[in-house]
Amino acid sequence: MTMSDWVRIATDIEANYEFYDAFIILHGTDTMAYTASALSFMLEELGKTVILTGSQVPITEIRNDAVENLLGALTIAGHFVIPEVCLYFGQRLFRGNRTSKMNAMDFDAFESPNLRPLVTVGINIDVAWSDVLRPTQIAKFRAHKQMNPNVATLRLFPGITESTIRAFLAPPIQGIVLETYGAGNAPSTRQDLIAALEDANARGVVIINCTQCKKGLVTDVYATGKVLSKVGVIPGTDMTPECALTKLSYLLSKGYNNEQIRALITSNLRGELTVLASRQRFTFYNRTHTLIQTIITAAASNLKHEADNIGTSDVVGMSTSLQERILVEKTLYPILLCSAAGTNDMEGLLLLYENLGDSLNLNCIDYDGRTPLHLASSEGHTTIVEFLLLHGASVHARDRFGHTPLFDAVREGHREAVRLLRETGGHFAESEIEDAGWSWLRAVRDGGVSQVQLMIEAGWDVNWRGGFDERRAIHLAVAEGRVGVLEVLLSSEGTDLEARDRWGRRAQDELEGMLVGLERGGNKAEVRAQIRGERMRVPPKEMVEEMARMIQEKIKKKRRSST
Repeated sequence: MTMSDWVRIATDIEANYEFYDAFIILHGTDTMAYTASALSFMLEELGKTVILTGSQVPITEIRNDAVENLLGALTIAGHFVIPEVCLYFGQRLFRGNRTSKMNAMDFDAFESPNLRPLVTVGINIDVAWSDVLRPTQIAKFRAHKQMNPNVATLRLFPGITESTIRAFLAPPIQGIVLETYGAGNAPSTRQDLIAALEDANARGVVIINCTQCKKGLVTDVYATGKVLSKVGVIPGTDMTPECALTKLSYLLSKGYNNEQIRALITSNLRGELTVLASRQRFTFYNRTHTLIQTIITAAASNLKHEADNIGTSDVVGMSTSLQERILVEKTLYPILLCSAAGTNDMEGLLLLYENLGDSLNLNCIDYDGRTPLHLASSEGHTTIVEFLLLHGASVHARDRFGHTPLFDAVREGHREAVRLLRETGGHFAESEIEDAGWSWLRAVRDGGVSQVQLMIEAGWDVNWRGGFDERRAIHLAVAEGRVGVLEVLLSSEGTDLEARDRWGRRAQDELEGMLVGLERGGNKAEVRAQIRGERMRVPPKEMVEEMARMIQEKIKKKRRSST
């Protein structure tokens, strides 16, 4: 496994990103943690699940862990949207850049020393949603297809010589991960070693300090740790050495200067290091909580009142325990969240977020499997849409009809919501192509110029064909005499003027046939069709000639641009 292999994997994911809901990478275990860490940085603005898995024993052996790991990865990828690069092994899904291989002989080969698993698979599948990464900006997915190979790892040991360190730090090395003792300590009495590190830092070599311990983090609590900080060594906090190395390679390949790289090394880019919460959260202490508690208390009081009226005290639910109250709260929050999104209640949405913070699941669903983002997109509440996208809502979630939020926004004609969803990487899912296709052809047939433009802006394929005749939009626009729609289609770079229907006809052929029909008495044929109750629309000759002229101009323009 080399850095060029990482680039190839990232390129393949980018090329197929819109065709699949998730990606599973089968990988050897020895370097899997390195690949998972590298891909976590290379796959920028990731909105879909990417899982690496493998096995300690090959699948060809009778007794192996390959089948279990593959099925577990498939199960998670098929049922949950976890927009991260993950590693699945031994019934646990880890954040990829937090993992290290800990055991060469056991089936539980991988661990995440400083972060609990994102998913634990047992009788139940438990997802730690509060730990799952969430989008923090509106941006499309892209793959960074370059890594800097001039990086390395240097592990300190008692007795290491100055010449060894200086040789290691010599050009073309641009960055190293220095694995130190304990909480990031180095022998402070070895001034020769410290001087070698200081000289390398002065030459522009980026040095990250990571601990050799499996758990814990690098700090400057001890005097030996402060010495390294003074000579420009960057504390790697609780990053694994695998993660630190790939992050350094990634940042160096981006063309940043040393000051920018130093700042980004200590920044949490993909959940690779632990940061304190930006604000203290006081859960279950605001008006939303009070409202829910009032509902629960009122329900219990009503049950008690009914029990008193019938003269019995044996009524289930007459009182509620703390556990029951928490369960009811968890049930009510999704309802309140979906209600706030659908009614443009930003104040209510903010109250819910302030109450639960990052533990609030913004991808919860209603009875139709629709998320709050579906509801806000359908209603065109752009402020709510933007808030949800910035706080972790999945743009790729589908309801029970197989529709995404983008589909709902397009169907209802909300252009601003479509723009936000597209900027976040939204696209039509395979499950909704058929439904969207018929909406597309209806808009073309009815002359819905605005709707046609909106669907093109939403990324719709202008050459989509459907029905028995396999006609494209351009065929239908010509046949129905929709000049405005034809103008929009011709202005789109993707329109294929050579596209043919089931009978091998192009749009130009359709126009030629219409002109011939008009010359042979097309208007009389239309009158006869109306008398028989048939639908036959023959556009005026001037309109047909105008459409033919528009298509010919487009053809000539393409020929000129190709030469």
